[in-house]
Amino acid sequence: MLQRAFKTARLDRRSSTEVVFDTGAMGDAVLVVALVHGAVFLVAGLLSGGLISRPDDLVLGLIQTLIYGIAQWILLAAATWLAGTRLFKGDAQMPTVIRVQGYAYLPLLITLLIVLAPEGAASSVVGIVAVVWFLASLIVASSVALGLGTREAAYSVLIGYGILLIFGLLLRVPFLAVSAIF
Repeated sequence: MLQRAFKTARLDRRSSTEVVFDTGAMGDAVLVVALVHGAVFLVAGLLSGGLISRPDDLVLGLIQTLIYGIAQWILLAAATWLAGTRLFKGDAQMPTVIRVQGYAYLPLLITLLIVLAPEGAASSVVGIVAVVWFLASLIVASSVALGLGTREAAYSVLIGYGILLIFGLLLRVPFLAVSAIF
């Protein structure tokens, strides 16, 4: 599982092709996404001291992070699949795109360096590198899964990412409104 995730992070098309044809790899894809989100949460929480001072928040925070991370992954993959199949005539089943994109999440582990880096330019550069590498990994994986060229896969991933950002903002509006009232 981790070997495939490392190969996918290195933008290896063969690894993504293996995952396309391995219908039993969905559980491993879930684990990759959960491990990445869980590791970032735990390291950030432990280094900031917040989880140590309030250990009861550890379990709840970890569960929330895992649910949110897995939901983001599925929404991004579904939006990418929708854009790739409807706009660019890609050919794939949605579970295939979800599975292949799950293995592409490993580059987000770089965000752990943001916690270690001092505030400022260094952490901004690390964040940009992590997101760009993550998107490149998603583009290669989506290209293989959808049977699209790199350009069409890039457009599909960027459209999917835009939908994910808009959806996230829309979900925050009710909570912002309630918090403004109180």
